[in-house]
Amino acid sequence: MDDRIATTNGDTQSIRFDIPESLLSRVHSYCNKRNITIEEFIRDALSEKLEMAHKERRRKQRV
Repeated sequence: MDDRIATTNGDTQSIRFDIPESLLSRVHSYCNKRNITIEEFIRDALSEKLEMAHKERRRKQRV
């Protein structure tokens, strides 16, 4: 199993990844201003990205 994914309980998993320090600093700042956790920010961002990808796929005409 990939060492970047670890099961924490039956409902969630942890994913470890590396991001540039400058990006992490921006995320910290954004989350602090909005009083949210980084985990909430990442979950929301992933959900939004997947929803946009799904909508884009649905817009393409099928043959």
